[in-house]
Amino acid sequence: MEISRSTRLVLVVFCQLTVWTRTTSVEGRRFVDRQTSYGTVRGFVDVIKGRQKVEKYLGVPYAKPPVENLRFEAPEPPDTWAGVRTAYELSPACPQPRLGVDYIQLHVPDFNHTSEDCLYLNIYVPRASRHSQRHADVQHHRPQYAVLVFIHGGSYQNGMGAMMDGSHLATREIIVITFNYRLGPLGFLETNDKSFPGNYGLLDQLEALRWIQKNIHNFGGDHDRVTIDGHSAGGCSVGLLMLMPMAKGLFSRVIQQSGSPFADWAVTRQPITPNFYFKIFTTAVGCYGNGTAEVKTCLKELPSDVIERVILEQPEHPVSLVPPFRPVVDGAVLPDTPEKLAATGEINGDEILTGTTTDEGLMAAVPLLNNYGVGRHGLQRLQAVISGFSVDLPAVRSLLDNVMEQYYQWPYEFEDEEIKKGFAEIVGDYFISAPTQQTADLLSSRNVTVYFYNFDYLSQQDRSDGVYHGVELFYLSGYPLTGHDNFRYNDVDKTMAIKLMQLWVNYVQHGLPSLEPLEEFHMSPYTISTPSFTRMTLVNDDATLLLETSFKQSKMAFWNNFVPNLYLHQLRRDIHLLNTSSFDSLVPACKSYVLTQPSSSWILITACIGLSILTVLLSAFYCQVRRKVKTLIRQSSVSSGQAIL
Repeated sequence: MEISRSTRLVLVVFCQLTVWTRTTSVEGRRFVDRQTSYGTVRGFVDVIKGRQKVEKYLGVPYAKPPVENLRFEAPEPPDTWAGVRTAYELSPACPQPRLGVDYIQLHVPDFNHTSEDCLYLNIYVPRASRHSQRHADVQHHRPQYAVLVFIHGGSYQNGMGAMMDGSHLATREIIVITFNYRLGPLGFLETNDKSFPGNYGLLDQLEALRWIQKNIHNFGGDHDRVTIDGHSAGGCSVGLLMLMPMAKGLFSRVIQQSGSPFADWAVTRQPITPNFYFKIFTTAVGCYGNGTAEVKTCLKELPSDVIERVILEQPEHPVSLVPPFRPVVDGAVLPDTPEKLAATGEINGDEILTGTTTDEGLMAAVPLLNNYGVGRHGLQRLQAVISGFSVDLPAVRSLLDNVMEQYYQWPYEFEDEEIKKGFAEIVGDYFISAPTQQTADLLSSRNVTVYFYNFDYLSQQDRSDGVYHGVELFYLSGYPLTGHDNFRYNDVDKTMAIKLMQLWVNYVQHGLPSLEPLEEFHMSPYTISTPSFTRMTLVNDDATLLLETSFKQSKMAFWNNFVPNLYLHQLRRDIHLLNTSSFDSLVPACKSYVLTQPSSSWILITACIGLSILTVLLSAFYCQVRRKVKTLIRQSSVSSGQAIL
């Protein structure tokens, strides 16, 4: 019997629908099955705010467990499974220090489960109403939702994907996906050789994005409308993904919250073989060897509980805010520095929404304040704090004096609270705000549409000293609407949460952050000539969005223009000093001194030989510095923000 064309089309659509979804009910709870390339997953329908429904698929594997022989290797796709795999509960977080577990619990109360077997994602899908389902069926297609993929932060060593709850955003007609990636030494241990190339955490992120491209249509998602969103180290990660050739075609838009690949802490630009932290970690787990290959064999043979215990007990770095384990320029995953890739490489993504909170450095500054200048007050306390922080600053002479002049007013007579406020701003500007504006400048100059925001809203219920790093995540998760065990919210907070989520949703769906249909408001693009940004703040007890220009103009110019130029000037001066010194002028002085002091001859001969060797080393260093200066000067002619700090 011949089947008509219309009947054949209906059968095709029916087959697609049966593959995509199947709903069942057990004791009043509704479950939904979805097909993936590796097997069927069963999620559940959750009711948000008493009426809106979202399908949740928690703990879906996107890669094999990275244990034993897969430890310190690129991730591999998961094994297929028979039957139905339940996806009702969050997977463990990846191994991390106790401080990281506390960080998770701030967002996900009472969660404390970590494991090496952690490469899973969580999928939040809008639950279409019966009317919209019938309409879609009549039109012979399912809704194709835009997709938001969130990459969590935590200094590349803390956190988990579920710190962003995608439930509320999914009620606004987008799919939200969060996932875990390897952290700390398991994610970023490197030795600048083929044994430990590093970047395993970045490779996990790529693998998750590939899984999404391959499977999201089975959840009603549009693989051509994928937006990646990252916070803090996750913001650095999405910035790196924009620049990485391996990430081409995996997403179309980017949201970068409080993190930039151009921050000095975001990437190891010049790896050392083997580095200090490699030795510390391998010694702690008891793996020694004559070479890195032998050490790697030992590490792969260790039981997971041994590694997890060592990582859990890892002490907090008392001095530096720079992560001990982070992405590295390896020539493959990261072919070059972010600055060079942004200047000359291909950019992934057409638009970026980026920004900061007002008091980015507040939470990070407190531990440093507690370490430095204890028992001192006023100017002595300030000098101790700034000098201690210098370990994280560019090695530029006179920089500390310039920082003091930029952030404090002479005469330097301060109370401790004033010192804390100024120091927190220094930390936030150097680590977060200035690199974020550098992102906006560099990418807008490469014809990427840039939108810039400043989250300046502090709840009247919040007793914090400022709008701290990461506070906006609670609003994007919709907690002011449903409540949270760790925080209290009022009606104004609910309004800000609704507005912030609407901005994100419209950007994910259409590429323009706006408040429609709530209000006739949309953000203006940022350019170097017109540096527009949107400030989200409290005005007359109302959650308000304001269009402004020139975000922290003088302080951003200080870090992104003045400091790089100061560094270049110092390099030129050092090269000039090396040029005016010579081996011949040093050695005769040693000879004449030895001849007049025979009793010390052997000591001085040894000293002269050492000085000669030092001179040779300085000459070699001179050549390297000279090449670097030429590169820096060439880069600075394109953009001052491209100078390496």
